[in-house]
Amino acid sequence: MSVSGLRVSPEQLIALNEEIAMLVRAGVPLELGLRERGDSVPSALRNINRELARNMQSGLPLAESLAITLPGLPRVYSAVIEAGLRSGNLPKALESLSRLARQGIELRQRIEFAFLYPLMVFSLAYVLFLVFVVETAHRWHSMLGDFHRGHDPFVGFVAMVSNNWQSWAGIPPLLVAIPVLWWVFFARNSFLPDRRPSPLLLLIPGLKSVVTYWQWSNFCDLLATLLEHQVPLPSAILLAADATGNGVIHGQMSGVAEQLQAGRSMADSLRGRSQIPAYLRWSLATAQDPKAFQSALRQGIDMYRGRANFRAEAIKLWLPPVLLFFVGGGTGLFYVLSMVLPLAALFRQLNLDGFK
Repeated sequence: MSVSGLRVSPEQLIALNEEIAMLVRAGVPLELGLRERGDSVPSALRNINRELARNMQSGLPLAESLAITLPGLPRVYSAVIEAGLRSGNLPKALESLSRLARQGIELRQRIEFAFLYPLMVFSLAYVLFLVFVVETAHRWHSMLGDFHRGHDPFVGFVAMVSNNWQSWAGIPPLLVAIPVLWWVFFARNSFLPDRRPSPLLLLIPGLKSVVTYWQWSNFCDLLATLLEHQVPLPSAILLAADATGNGVIHGQMSGVAEQLQAGRSMADSLRGRSQIPAYLRWSLATAQDPKAFQSALRQGIDMYRGRANFRAEAIKLWLPPVLLFFVGGGTGLFYVLSMVLPLAALFRQLNLDGFK
């Protein structure tokens, strides 16, 4: 999102949530507090504060002022704010949204750290490879010039790679830069509420289960927050499902919400929906007891988020060694072959010439 031409980051929205919650708890009028804090925050957040204060001074309520100031806000964000205002506990509602966004950012950072080390290994290995090709291979080329190096296929390949390094040197970095740029511009926001994950992200081994568990955790978190602020169960289910960005979750849970709105029981609404995790189906079956249902949802949040974090940590552990094996091992093998095979070719030619 952008305000007055400035891009608004998720971290700045979290800061805005915390500011509003702090001002409400302190009993400070929002329009006054936001305006007074405008000069002590980054430029994008300063513009948001000023526009919010201006809209609220003109008589608009907070939810409507936010919708005008930040027209790209997720629907669930506005719904949680309205629910918090209705229940008289706006700070807690805002803090739940901040917690949800912050956990998405933390999960994203775990995945980025998992890929950072292999990227550094590749960069170092590639620089060393270029130095080797440009320097060492030229020396072999001159040494083997009088010994018919062309009769050895690998030696001929090394010489060809060395002679034409200017034409291919930029291709490997470009191939690596493409997924990096894709992550920065398209995939990073997949871990924020109300964002649909990029389909390519789910093709990375192990990440599909991380994202799926994280989305189920978000669903439980948002559903518990909405119910805590007296949002009706069918509407809360629809809003929480929309916010996950997952087509399977949306399809399954919207079907449950429609059945509930039609007057069906929870047991009938859940029948045949095997894609809903077993624990969540059991939790929904306790919906008639609000206290037990809230407790079950809170436990589901911890369980699914723990599974997502566990798998993210597993990727962080196995991915660097695997990529190091292929990148570092492949580079090392090429180094060894580039030294041993030309040397063997040189000795072979010397030996043949000695018999002539």
